[in-house]
Amino acid sequence: MRHFVWAAIIVLGFALPGPAESPDAQADVRRVIQQFEEGVAQRDLKKIEAVVADDLVVFENGHRNDGWTDFRDNHLKPELAEPAPQGKSEIIRIKAGGNMGWGYSRAELAFAGKDGKPSRVELWSAYVLEKRADGWKIVLLDWSIRRLKP
Repeated sequence: MRHFVWAAIIVLGFALPGPAESPDAQADVRRVIQQFEEGVAQRDLKKIEAVVADDLVVFENGHRNDGWTDFRDNHLKPELAEPAPQGKSEIIRIKAGGNMGWGYSRAELAFAGKDGKPSRVELWSAYVLEKRADGWKIVLLDWSIRRLKP
């Protein structure tokens, strides 16, 4: 009987609607994600910092950064010191309502590898955002990247 009660609670939790989606919140979340991705492409740390939370958590292919300072100093600064890859990014989906939002994008990037040979990668970025006193902030970022065959 106890298992049935827990199963019913779990099923109801998924069945009940969450906060209503808001077109305004979706537009705000889209702008934040676009600004973050533009900041990365333009190698502009200030543009990135403006849209991330101080307590940001970042996952990338099995690695984790805790907080903006850790992410900036141990991930972004070394990465942004490299020449920017050529490519384009497309936001695939945005959902937002209440004080939470999420979205994900896909980018295909081309650059010269360490051996000088051309290389292409596919980057999937998943974002979780929270509406805070100073606006929407990225609180979690998950980057998954894979090398594409020539």
